[in-house]
Amino acid sequence: MKRKWGAVLAATAVVVASLSACSSDGAGQDSNELTLSAWGASKSVEFTTLVDGFNRSNAGFTIKVKDYDPAEYSTQLTADLAAGTGADLLTIKEQKSLPPLIDGKQLQDLSDVQVSPNLSRVSDYRIDGKVYAIPYRSDSVYLFYNKDLFDRAKMSYPDGNWTWQDYQAAAVKMSGALKEGGSDATATYLHPWANLIQGSANAQVPGADVLSGKFGYFKPYYETALALQDQGAQPSFNTAKATKQDYTATFAKQKTAMMPMGSWLISGLVRDQKSGVADKFAWGVAPLPQYDASTTNRAKAPVTFGGPTAIAVNAKVKGQKLEKAKTFLRYVAEVRTQQQLAERSVSPALIEDATTKAYLGVQGMPNDEVTAYTLGNRDTRPELPIATKASAVQTILDDMHTAIMSGSTPIDKAIADAEARYANEIK
Repeated sequence: MKRKWGAVLAATAVVVASLSACSSDGAGQDSNELTLSAWGASKSVEFTTLVDGFNRSNAGFTIKVKDYDPAEYSTQLTADLAAGTGADLLTIKEQKSLPPLIDGKQLQDLSDVQVSPNLSRVSDYRIDGKVYAIPYRSDSVYLFYNKDLFDRAKMSYPDGNWTWQDYQAAAVKMSGALKEGGSDATATYLHPWANLIQGSANAQVPGADVLSGKFGYFKPYYETALALQDQGAQPSFNTAKATKQDYTATFAKQKTAMMPMGSWLISGLVRDQKSGVADKFAWGVAPLPQYDASTTNRAKAPVTFGGPTAIAVNAKVKGQKLEKAKTFLRYVAEVRTQQQLAERSVSPALIEDATTKAYLGVQGMPNDEVTAYTLGNRDTRPELPIATKASAVQTILDDMHTAIMSGSTPIDKAIADAEARYANEIK
C-alpha cells in the first residue's frame, strides 16, 4: 500500500541517526548496537515510539535508525543489502519486496519469535513454513466521510452496510445536493492509485486470483469508478494526476464528502485538526463498500484490503545481536507497545480490546458507533499475494489501470490487453 509521507530527502541521501540523539556510526560497528532501517523517521511517530521506548527499557543495548528517502526506500534498502551495508533490522514497507529478499537469502528465519496469536497478519510473512517478519502495525482501507458535509446535504451518514452500488447512488445524490447548497466540494474522491480499485476487487470478489492472469473480475469496479467520474461525483483521474492532487489536503480542507483511503490517514488528520493545519469538522470512518450484501450485515466482518508493516532481521546478524534483535521484535508486538502505538493514532497490528480501546480513545477521534465498529471489526486481506511474480503482474495492472481511468482504452479491451501481456510476459 502506498502512503504519503513528509518532505522527501535527496534521492541518494542516507542518514544514520538515533531518534534520541544523532550519531554517525555505521550499521554493525558496535556490538551493543542494532540499526533499524526506516523512512522519514524524524517525523514518524511510529519509529520514535518503538525505538525510544525500547532504548529506555533496555539499558546497555541501543537501537539506532538508518533513515532513508521515503520515496526511494525499497530501492535503496535493496541496494544496501546487495552491497552488504544493510541495517540489522529491516522495516518491510511493501509486502511485494519480500520474495526477492527471501530468494536472495537475505533474511533470518524468525519462526521462534513468540508473539500473541491476536497479532494480525503474521501469516502474510510465513513462506514455506518459515516466518520472515513480525508486523507492528496493520493498515486497512476504509471509507472516510465528512459529517458536516453530509449534514449540509441533508443526507444520512454511511451506516456500515453499503455495497458499491449503495456508495455510487449516495455519491450521485450527494453531488447534486452539494451543488444546490452552493458547496464546491465533490461528493467523493478516488485517488489515482491502482490499488484502491484493484485491491478492493482482489479482496472482495469471490474466487478472485490476480496471479491467474484472468482479470475480468475487475470490470464492475472500474465501471463504478468511471460512472462516478463521468457523472461529476468525483474528480477525473486525468485531473487528479495532472494537478498532483493531495489526498490528505483534499479531505482535511473539506474538498470532498467521502474518500476511500487507508487508516494511515487517521493519525495525520487527528494531529492536523489539533494544530489547526486541517479544518475543524466532524468526520467518521465506515467500512469500505462491499461487493455484495453477504458481508454488510454484522454477522460477518466487512471485507477490505490493506497491509501490515513489519520488521525483519538481516541474515548477517548473528549471535548476541540476533538474540537482541528478536528481543526487539517481541517488544514491538507486546500489548503495551501496541497500545502506545494506538494511543498515537497508529493502527496497531495487535487486535485486542486494550489496543482497540486505546485507538478509539485518542483525543480527536470520532466516537460514533459506526466508526467504533469499523475499526474494531474488519476482515483485511492482502491487496496482492506474496509471490515472486507479483511485482511483474502489478506492472501490467498499473498500465491497465491508467488505460481505463484515463479514458484511452475501453474497459474490455484494456483487460484483454493485460491478459495478453500476462500470457506473453509472465505465464
